[in-house]
Amino acid sequence: MAIERLNPEALFDPQKIGPFSLATIAEPGRLLFVSGMAALDNDMEVVGKGDVKAQTLKTLENIQATVEAAGGSIKDIASITVFLTDMSDYQAMNEVRREFFGGDFPASTAIGIQSLVSPDLLVEINAIAVIP
Repeated sequence: MAIERLNPEALFDPQKIGPFSLATIAEPGRLLFVSGMAALDNDMEVVGKGDVKAQTLKTLENIQATVEAAGGSIKDIASITVFLTDMSDYQAMNEVRREFFGGDFPASTAIGIQSLVSPDLLVEINAIAVIP
């Protein structure tokens, strides 16, 4: 099973905005819908209070652990939705996301929101993966 990243030449280069693909095409497999994850450790404590980069990394690691528990890898993530409490954190979040995915970027949407379930949380991400 493979996920093909699609960036049509007739459209803009998404890399000028952030680490994402305009679309992804997935071969048949099991769909995994990962609930919104945040920078919480196993004791439900917020990791990286006040630091969007640390929170983004922990959130992506939590998503990775979930995908791996289903038998997949980060390369199987087809799409993510990022929720930020402050859109001025967009570039910092992208730096972490670019390094984490290493060039195999899923389709992505980023949304600015007023707050998350804890005032200490700066970012939440959900994901859709296609598990072979």
